[in-house]
Amino acid sequence: MNIFLWLLFMFLATLSALPLARLDFFDTSKKYHYFKYLSIFLFFWTIITGLRYISNNSMIIYYASLTVYPLIFVLTVLIFLAIMRYLGKNVSKYLLYSMLVFFVIDAGMSYTNNYHQLVLEITYNPSLTYELVRHANHGLFFYIHTAVCYSLLFILMIAISFRLFKNLQKDRDVYPFVIMVLSIVLGVLANVIHLFILEFPIDPTYIALVVLTTILYMIFYMRDLKLILKVNSNKLILDNLREMYLLVDQKGIIVSASKELTQKFSIDIDQEISFEDFKKIVENQAVIYTESKELDNIYDKGKLYLHMMEKLISLPLLKSSGKFYLLYDETKNQKYINDINYIMTYDLMTKIYNRNYFESLEADIEANYSNYSLIMFDIDGLKLFNDYLT
Repeated sequence: MNIFLWLLFMFLATLSALPLARLDFFDTSKKYHYFKYLSIFLFFWTIITGLRYISNNSMIIYYASLTVYPLIFVLTVLIFLAIMRYLGKNVSKYLLYSMLVFFVIDAGMSYTNNYHQLVLEITYNPSLTYELVRHANHGLFFYIHTAVCYSLLFILMIAISFRLFKNLQKDRDVYPFVIMVLSIVLGVLANVIHLFILEFPIDPTYIALVVLTTILYMIFYMRDLKLILKVNSNKLILDNLREMYLLVDQKGIIVSASKELTQKFSIDIDQEISFEDFKKIVENQAVIYTESKELDNIYDKGKLYLHMMEKLISLPLLKSSGKFYLLYDETKNQKYINDINYIMTYDLMTKIYNRNYFESLEADIEANYSNYSLIMFDIDGLKLFNDYLT
């Protein structure tokens, strides 16, 4: 290869290696687990590709070239599983078993190609070079392998398109899905041109995969609040807040919460609970309010009183925002307020309403009733009775 192609390959190799530096990022959410494995196998393809370019050993060149085919299938499966999980869609176990069986067949056919040439129409010999392997014709099984990979990508395209249409109608959060669709279409188109029209020095499928995964990682880092917390090392600060907190993404799903809150209300945020679901879960245990005037005059001794403050979080590439909620436990304060209100409106000895209570109602009565009556009692000797006989 000329110097330009070497520079291009080194640039792509660097991009493929970058996610490996912080694979722990992908453990922040289950929906990213397959992207972690995708990163590992994509870097493995980089190593295989590099070996093919620099090695003079004919056996390494031959079998490294054949390794690419089951590796491409594995990467296709990982892209399929990663994006399906990102979309929140389940994959049938029968499809998973079928993909596993085909991988075994694919690997077996690739590594025994020297005996049947159904993958590449070339046999191993000591004088074999990379150029000879690169220009060899493809066998029948190669086209079966390609058809299976394209079928998985086609199913994936349909799933992404449905989600794209749904999000376009709902919240217009379409950026990642548009990029996924365009990358898959352009990658398949480049692969078809490479196979049937014009051969490229560097496999365009490899280029498309590296570019697609790099762009997706950038979007995740910019948009996912869990990753933003991990990258910015703010998790330690949040975990040491005195107040309970919730972090909600642009779709209203809780992505992070204080340990005290999750333990107090037995909430598992890995189940992708929405903020509305959270309020329903805790409504029997707590009263959540943003202003005191929202509270009823009746104090419930069996519940916590949580004063909630809300802060919008702006995210790149979004028309909507995430939200950060702080929850202050004001149960003691509300109890004190309730006690004070009781003392102000009740006679402590007789447990009946006093004059203060009537005066608190007077303005409302006069505003809503044109006619009303007030009955007053004067009990002789009440003070004497209270002082000496009670």
